[in-house]
Amino acid sequence: MRIKLGNGLLLLNILNVLLILIVVFLPWQVLKIILGIPFVLFFSGYALTEALFPAKANMGGIERIAVSIGLSIAWVALLLLVFNYTAWGITLETILYSIASSILIFSIIAYFRQRKIPEQERFNLDIRLHKLNIGTTKLDRTLSIALVVVGLVTLGFVIFVIVTPKQGETFTEFYLPKADVESSGQIFIVGNEVQITVGIVNHENKIINYYIEVMIDGIKNSQTEPIQLSDEEKWEGPVSFTPNTAGHEKIEFYLYEEGGSAPFLADPLILWMDFTQ
Repeated sequence: MRIKLGNGLLLLNILNVLLILIVVFLPWQVLKIILGIPFVLFFSGYALTEALFPAKANMGGIERIAVSIGLSIAWVALLLLVFNYTAWGITLETILYSIASSILIFSIIAYFRQRKIPEQERFNLDIRLHKLNIGTTKLDRTLSIALVVVGLVTLGFVIFVIVTPKQGETFTEFYLPKADVESSGQIFIVGNEVQITVGIVNHENKIINYYIEVMIDGIKNSQTEPIQLSDEEKWEGPVSFTPNTAGHEKIEFYLYEEGGSAPFLADPLILWMDFTQ
């Protein structure tokens, strides 16, 4: 059986779009892994190789595979380095769309470069399923087998890393916005409800139900309803309390996890506020 794919770039970009649709709309982790591994380790490097070496005389099939893998790893590493120093940061979306865009750009360049050379001189993928040609000389066969082994080892390592991701540092941000810190210099009336905006950001890699307890000079004054936050979710909202005595009082905001007896964070947020009759 013989399959002609041309230079394969059309198929590459179709798989590109398919991967984006799966990542955005479908929760199928297995498909994400199956398409994501060649997407990261091969697609961009192959498109770049076709753009640099459009003629089949430039490079053979085995060499193109090896160069494509090397260029893919180098290109993805460069993208990670660049995004690490930008406001977008390294996220699934930035890496997915940047690699997909680069594959499309490299494919367009390869298309126009190949148009400038005769059709019979262009590199084409011609797959014969009934026979696997790994070279005619001992050196070619050795290199082909070594390349397959390296590819399988790399594939296995990547699958292991994806399936068992390393647990990152976990923490929770608990803060008072600047405007509310500045408002602590005002004078408030005893018996009137006071609202202070407090912020929480969950970086605990799990859903947590928080609540905030307000202490005035060491005595509990009020408590919020549970605040459920998913991982990486942010909340800013009003926390209310009612002063009972006049004077320069210490207001402490303790963060708890629902069901916990001790504060989730040892150190409270502190404001000093003035109250009068």
